[in-house]
Amino acid sequence: MLIPSPTKKGYQFSGWKNAPRVMPDNDITIVGTFTAVTTSPQQGGATTASTVTTTTVYTGPLGKVSGVMIDSSGNVKWDALPGAVSYKAAKIVDKTTYYGKATDQTNYKFISIPKEDYQVFIVAFGADGKSTRSAVKDVKVNVKLGAVTGVTVDSSGVVKWNKADNAVSYVVAKVVGSKTYYGKATTKTTYKLASVPKVAYKVYVIASNANEETVASNVLTAYPNGTVLYPVTNVAAD
Repeated sequence: MLIPSPTKKGYQFSGWKNAPRVMPDNDITIVGTFTAVTTSPQQGGATTASTVTTTTVYTGPLGKVSGVMIDSSGNVKWDALPGAVSYKAAKIVDKTTYYGKATDQTNYKFISIPKEDYQVFIVAFGADGKSTRSAVKDVKVNVKLGAVTGVTVDSSGVVKWNKADNAVSYVVAKVVGSKTYYGKATTKTTYKLASVPKVAYKVYVIASNANEETVASNVLTAYPNGTVLYPVTNVAAD
């Protein structure tokens, strides 16, 4: 994409930084620099230069804020939205909306946590003052996750575990060498691996609650013959 170079008396334009080839559908901010050229009589007309920065905003509709997550401590985070210059986190409690302070970060901590179920959303603001917001996310209280215990795996790759308090789904992870493979989410407490490695591998289970918070079980090391299975523990050196 060709963006015309701006002009400014007494300055030389030094170019745009990270200008896209194709302009996206959302607002973006592109920064350019000018070099100020001055003449110093004491140096026989020699020129000196200093650099200043100017910001130009190209208009276009802001997209939607996505990736909103919140934990039981009131820490909310979201994905950065191209073109947004600030955000406000909001919570809805008993049909009343409370807005946090504006921030240019993609995280915020609510000062207080409601004692009842509530909702949150994020408002993003562009440089032109226009705004957009995320979808409203339901937040459940008193859904602290319990530990995932009793994890076992047999020689055929069947993994079993005990139900964790307040868990609504589980994902089984298999680690082979330096690679981790995640199974499909399930509401059950048993899962069959798609394949059983022919070498020693590791297995653990991740539980999620209604707020998408997660907790992982201890890691087990399994051998292909299924005869050895034990938790990985830290062993102090002699």
